[in-house]
Amino acid sequence: MSIDEPLTKDGISSLCNLSAPPSEGFTPVLQLIDMQKKCTAKKPGHFVWRLVLSDSMYYCEGCLASNLYHLIDSDLLKKYCFVKLLNHNSTLIGKTVVVVVQDLIILDNPGGVWCSPTRFEPSLDEPERERQRNEPVSLVKNYFLTLCDDKCPDVDFQFRVCDDCGCAPCDFLARGVEVMSFVNAMDEKENLNLTNRQKRFLCYTGYSAYKHGYLSKYNRIKLPICVEEGIKNRYDEADIFDFTGFRTKDEVADPKRRRTK
Repeated sequence: MSIDEPLTKDGISSLCNLSAPPSEGFTPVLQLIDMQKKCTAKKPGHFVWRLVLSDSMYYCEGCLASNLYHLIDSDLLKKYCFVKLLNHNSTLIGKTVVVVVQDLIILDNPGGVWCSPTRFEPSLDEPERERQRNEPVSLVKNYFLTLCDDKCPDVDFQFRVCDDCGCAPCDFLARGVEVMSFVNAMDEKENLNLTNRQKRFLCYTGYSAYKHGYLSKYNRIKLPICVEEGIKNRYDEADIFDFTGFRTKDEVADPKRRRTK
């Protein structure tokens, strides 16, 4: 990280403050911790580059203006880059504040996520944000986000390729066991006395962060059966109906919908 260009303190909270936006000359230095090419539903064949921007404390969603796509095509703008936003605006899409990046300068690239940022929620006050940062689910998620690699580990021919996750060794062995060990150690160290249900949820969250990185609020990806069953077998329930099962984004948005078992 360039000493002359540290990440801007309160950069994300300033960008997401729609009621009192930053001054016109506000040029925060942020880290690009994720970037994904997304097809648009309204215009088939068109796409946008979705970004996740961080100031090391918080992160928020963003998108790249089309005039900057050439930076990605030429392999100049990459995941984990530090960037200075020269021109930007923030807008509300649904209930999410999205920062539209219209011009930037590319700085350094440390090759990984700087610190352990959490999602910025504009509706919360600072004490509540700090409380949520220290909750078990945030601690697990943030730890494994820093380790995220969305590819299968290199194939080890000592293992058979798993029919469920397509990896060798199986992703439960490669990632799931590590996540469970972390959750167990945290439970013991902090005297949390977590139930099996709570441990499963933390493991699912940790694995998803480890495998897929930063996902938007309703972007839900079902775990491979091998990982789900491995975690369930470790943290079992006496009654099978005590398992919640996977919920789609529609089921999460509307709790009254029937859950998928």
